[in-house]
Amino acid sequence: LGPPRDNDRGALYRLAFSLEAGSQLAPGLAALTNSGQYGLSGAASWQTDPATGHLTSTAGTPDSVSRLMVQVDSATLLDFAMEIRDGDGNDSFSFFIDGVRIAQTDGDPVEVHRELIPTAPVVLMWEFHRSAGSALIRDLPSEALPEADSDPESGN
Repeated sequence: LGPPRDNDRGALYRLAFSLEAGSQLAPGLAALTNSGQYGLSGAASWQTDPATGHLTSTAGTPDSVSRLMVQVDSATLLDFAMEIRDGDGNDSFSFFIDGVRIAQTDGDPVEVHRELIPTAPVVLMWEFHRSAGSALIRDLPSEALPEADSDPESGN
């Protein structure tokens, strides 16, 4: 695992990992994505803030890129805000679903609301280009996925 080679810049790769017991990232990822499979690349590390439950990047080197990738296999409701804290305007933070950019920010919070009902594994990826700031993913309160109505009176 490493950065793309010169001849395949921009290529996305499907990765599958399991969370290790005691991972500082595990509680936040499970709450945010309903998944326990993830991968990391780049100079910055990610962790769950124990006080807030937010996912945060710790400082990598300036001009570095870090990626957090999660594989989702079951119905998931994504409700989160992503932002850059203490940036200098040259940081960039993007969110992708299966390689398609869904959201991007260079500082201010951006909210993402998506319901995923995958028929095949889906890869979520957050990509942080750091200049001076830190990336933050904040889980937003949301309602549970609706359950099928099984009331015999309703005809379902």
